[in-house]
Amino acid sequence: MVPFVALVYYFECLLYKCEMERLVKIKREIVDAITSINDPELQAILELRYLSYHSWEQIAKDLGYGIDNVFKLHRKALERISTMNVIKESV
Repeated sequence: MVPFVALVYYFECLLYKCEMERLVKIKREIVDAITSINDPELQAILELRYLSYHSWEQIAKDLGYGIDNVFKLHRKALERISTMNVIKESV
């Protein structure tokens, strides 16, 4: 008989593998959505925020913009993505 601890470990490994596959799929959708925008400025803001996890302040500093302008461009980028229907709602 297989020890209980071994079964729990096996089950946890399966869950971890499934979660990792799901996370990779979601990240791929995020990258696809960002690259679907044909505006390097908007892409940069989304990449810095959602792929590099920069703060809003750091993004503004990196790009030489005021934070209000970064928020405005971010909103514009999200509006473009929402009109293009590139997110498949995996979440």
